Amino acid sequence: MKICQNCGQVIANDASFCPRCGHNQSSYAASSIPRKLESEAVVEREQKIKEYYKIARDRINLELRYQALNELARLGARDELMKIASNPMMRGKIRERALELLKTT
Repeated sequence: MKICQNCGQVIANDASFCPRCGHNQSSYAASSIPRKLESEAVVEREQKIKEYYKIARDRINLELRYQALNELARLGARDELMKIASNPMMRGKIRERALELLKTT
């Protein structure tokens, strides 16, 4: 695993382009990032996903829920978006937005 030079997304070592921002990774050496930083980035990403997933599920401000859904999509958290989209207890607009974001991620 390595980290995109442009957006910080964790990507595969053999990736030529970042799947999130499209930045060219060809001049990047995977070994230039210490394993500790790499694992910290993965842990930080997972924590963000959990936080945004919780916000998107909670019955709070609709605008905050939309922002959380957008962040989940930005982080590539398809599993969490799928859980929200398939949950019959979610409000219609939230489920619809999750489905829209699944199509684009």
